[in-house]
Amino acid sequence: MTSPELNFALECRDVSVNYGDVTALAGVSVAFAPRLIHAVVGQNGAG
Repeated sequence: MTSPELNFALECRDVSVNYGDVTALAGVSVAFAPRLIHAVVGQNGAG
């Protein structure tokens, strides 16, 4: 049995971000479906 093909508007895999010695993201993967509203919000509510 084959799985259905998934179509994403945007897909990011294994993203890492460092600011000097500070790691902000480590190995993050995310996929965004089309025609939906998405937000990335920090712990204090900042985007």
